[in-house]
Amino acid sequence: MMNLEEHWNQMYQQVPSELQGWYEVDSAFGLSLIEKYTSSTPTSTLIAGGGTTTLLPALIKTMDLHPLHFVDISSRAIEKSQENLGREKEKVIWKQADLFQPFMLDEKVNIWFDRAVFHFAIDEEKRTQYLENINNALAEKGILILGVFSDKTVEVCSGLEVQNYCEASLNALFETGYDCLEQVRQDYMMPSGALREYLWSVYRKS
Repeated sequence: MMNLEEHWNQMYQQVPSELQGWYEVDSAFGLSLIEKYTSSTPTSTLIAGGGTTTLLPALIKTMDLHPLHFVDISSRAIEKSQENLGREKEKVIWKQADLFQPFMLDEKVNIWFDRAVFHFAIDEEKRTQYLENINNALAEKGILILGVFSDKTVEVCSGLEVQNYCEASLNALFETGYDCLEQVRQDYMMPSGALREYLWSVYRKS
């Protein structure tokens, strides 16, 4: 049986990025959330499990002077993202890591952005470790932007079971140490044409 790293490496090796179920041609939705909570002073942002997201080049273009961290479990996804960026890859701090395992950065970040990683934490141990990683990485008053599958969509993604959430069940995980700033549901159309509903939540570390 493959481990998670092997699973995702195989996905990025065998399936073209533009055909992957989570691929966004336009990442304007996530970008708008990051820009909304980016201050005028340099804001350090971490993209969790970004894969080959189109959000990365958009962030480099709009937030050129802000530190940008990119973390993914798949070394193949990181290689592809670096190839896509060309010379601009030097503007990103890259790290290959399983965010369901203990994880530390050399510096605090102001924004942790996660689209479709946390919902793969289907057991208490993984959820607890992931939340601990966020708490360790976020600076005081830091912002967590979290996009997960809602309670009205599928329970399996890319061959893996996911944990679905409603607003209340997600907020229950952040009752201590975080303030919920906003929540919104988004209908995302996959490359196949199928719809998936995401629940987006923004929390401030208190």
